[in-house]
Amino acid sequence: MNIRKLMKSKVKSDSFVNKHHFTSCVVPVAGKSTRTSGDTRKQFVEVNGIPVIIRTLISVNKCELIDEIIIVCSKNDFEYYEKAKTNYSLSKISKIVEGGETRFDSVKNGFDSISEKAEYVAIQDGARCLTKISDYRRVIKAAYKYDAAIAVQNSTDTLKSIDKNGQIESTLDRNVVVRAQTPQVFEKTLYTVAVYNPNLNRDSITDDSFLVESLGRKVEAVDCGSYNMKITTDLDFKLAEKIIESGVLDED
Repeated sequence: MNIRKLMKSKVKSDSFVNKHHFTSCVVPVAGKSTRTSGDTRKQFVEVNGIPVIIRTLISVNKCELIDEIIIVCSKNDFEYYEKAKTNYSLSKISKIVEGGETRFDSVKNGFDSISEKAEYVAIQDGARCLTKISDYRRVIKAAYKYDAAIAVQNSTDTLKSIDKNGQIESTLDRNVVVRAQTPQVFEKTLYTVAVYNPNLNRDSITDDSFLVESLGRKVEAVDCGSYNMKITTDLDFKLAEKIIESGVLDED
């Protein structure tokens, strides 16, 4: 593997982008969901009658650019996802693997389990159930072209940086700041080098894009809007219900 050559970005041709490239999608759902109330973990809470994680998996399964789904979860949840595969016709689920101590470890476990045929890998938050199929397509196509691409939300708020005492230090230019979302999609070889980078400081990892950025590679940002939210708090469930009822997700 020519690492030096890999570190140089090269934009692919339209003919390459328009071809189908085997793409695996890793969906980590091994978290404990500590930021929601109640006894049910957030991925299993229903939004308009369907559990959050099932909504996510249905969308991933429908995207024609995704060839397989790897679910990363607690071993205690294996049976749930085996049943869901049948009950919701999730035909693209190829493997269900056990999560690790951290999100990084869980995603790595999933990545290590993707098909040998995979050319690209997508990582999708299990709790981000409002991602439109068209957004999956746009981010994946961007990754085909640039090797690395992620969904983002452009900022509409005025953004401030604060010091350790919680006081305003400066006002940031919101035109150069975005909120990172998923899916995040990467060329397989590039992501392999990023995950197994011996100089990686695991304590500083915030998302999968960070791994690739640490190699000095550029990552294409694709605006997927504010509706592509991650279900984290009780209020998020109510907002998700309103978004679904609005019909904005039915445009694909």
